[in-house]
Amino acid sequence: MGKPGKAGVGIWKQHQGQPDSTTRALSNAKAARDRTTAAQPATSDSNASLNGVANGGGVAGSSSSKKPKPTKYGNDALNAAIDAIATAPKKPPQTQQPNAQAAKKQQGNKAAGLQPKPKQAASDKEAVLFQNRPAAVPQTMFTGFNESDVESSSLDTARRVLESLLKPITMEEFFNSFWESKPLVVRRSRPNYYSEVFSTATMFELFSKHDIHFTKNVDVTLYENDERVTVSPPGRVLPPIAQSFLDDGCSLRLLNPHSYDDRVWSLLARLQEAFGAGAGANVYLTPCESQGFAPHYDDIDAFVLQLEGTKEWKLHRPRPVDPVLPFISSRDIPADQLEEPFITVQLNPGDLLYMPRGTIHQARTTDGKPSLHITISTCQKNSWFHLLEKAMPAVLEHASRSGTIDIRQSVPASFLHNGASARAQLSASMTAIHNSALTTEVVRDVFLREYLALTNATVRSDHIQLKSQVKFIRAHISALYPDTENDGDLLYHSAQNARLYRDEEPLSLVLPEGGRVVVAAIEKAYPAFVRINALPSIGTDEEGNDMRLEVVRAMFNQGVLFARV
Repeated sequence: MGKPGKAGVGIWKQHQGQPDSTTRALSNAKAARDRTTAAQPATSDSNASLNGVANGGGVAGSSSSKKPKPTKYGNDALNAAIDAIATAPKKPPQTQQPNAQAAKKQQGNKAAGLQPKPKQAASDKEAVLFQNRPAAVPQTMFTGFNESDVESSSLDTARRVLESLLKPITMEEFFNSFWESKPLVVRRSRPNYYSEVFSTATMFELFSKHDIHFTKNVDVTLYENDERVTVSPPGRVLPPIAQSFLDDGCSLRLLNPHSYDDRVWSLLARLQEAFGAGAGANVYLTPCESQGFAPHYDDIDAFVLQLEGTKEWKLHRPRPVDPVLPFISSRDIPADQLEEPFITVQLNPGDLLYMPRGTIHQARTTDGKPSLHITISTCQKNSWFHLLEKAMPAVLEHASRSGTIDIRQSVPASFLHNGASARAQLSASMTAIHNSALTTEVVRDVFLREYLALTNATVRSDHIQLKSQVKFIRAHISALYPDTENDGDLLYHSAQNARLYRDEEPLSLVLPEGGRVVVAAIEKAYPAFVRINALPSIGTDEEGNDMRLEVVRAMFNQGVLFARV
């Protein structure tokens, strides 16, 4: 499989001079694994797992004659090496400077026509390339809540984060000219532009410290001779095992890195405000001269951030059978079904590629270096179709409980015989439903589960008094929904959502009578803080406690509010 030995050298010789303790530990571990493997019987092909791929890539259609890696590596020497990895001091990743060969290749790209095209001449499927435009390294935005989050609107923060990824493209230019219509390539001469986001060193550190498993969290893939093979053994991903697959030319895909890494999680939690939809991520580590995945298209809009090394991307126009803005990712697409790529571009560290969902693509390392990139995804199942599919059951249920007579009446016999009358009657029923229930408050809560939550820097809620000031922690943190069973309101929110996309249902808080007025006043004041004693009065409870204070404390305990005591 691949070219044994080359990948490990390329990946771990990122630092100049002598190898660090992590490199030595990996070398010792690999030697221990080799000695252990030599004494064990070969694993049969039946132990190889050929799995479909989340967020695209398709399903491997047949088994491979390639020998899968053995899945037992344990002995004392290996355990000692793994312990050394886990305790080794981590050095910040350093990116190699572009060499003369890379510079020459860039000149070749220019000569081949990879220049910005006039906007008025660009077709819907034509990428626009911004070549070496000056841009400043983005400020750190990956450390959970900071003063900017507290003082400003989350929408403003989302704009700053998205524009820092897209520079020099503005948010308006991106959504007006590229979103869901054509690819975008931004090339920079700043290899450390995205260095804060993720690194190979971080990936292996996560393998050492967390309970990360093959198949569930990491895919091992290889694409050769028009066939993609996914070989994911059972068990935990340990650095020596991961390195051995890289040595054999396989790619590693880490699913949902934000489950373990705070920087990626914070980045996604902010970006989702800009997209109005949930955001996710996968990280791809590909050894030199290798390709991990077959040509395919995805059901997500993808932002590829090149972190380390280089990778050549080929984008192909859709086939006649392919849908526009697909709801489901494709299977692997055979090479003989593809036209010649309409763009071929090499991404260097600091570069970005945006692809609308449905863009057929494939990528390969070509210049003797391994590649690391992170793909940020959004708008999976986020169309008007999916909104109505989720919202209509809730809307109908609410309308049926609200006393709307029109939808409780029997369908008349004429409905089956008179087409014009049937259309009029159906339109009247839909209008009645719309007028009674189809409001923003009812509909938008169905998407709250898509959002990741930033953790509020809390104080004790009993420290909050009437003179305290509060604000929502995010513009789209909650939605009010009538509680028809209890003649009150439910406040649905995503403040305690897990880090995994669509992992949990949104929580709800039962509001007392008048609680809706308090919530509405806090929402109206956003992004400013508002004093609790300035909120509309809703009376006291049986013990004489101000109900405004009780509502605010309950919301704060759910992680929905910032508070200044």
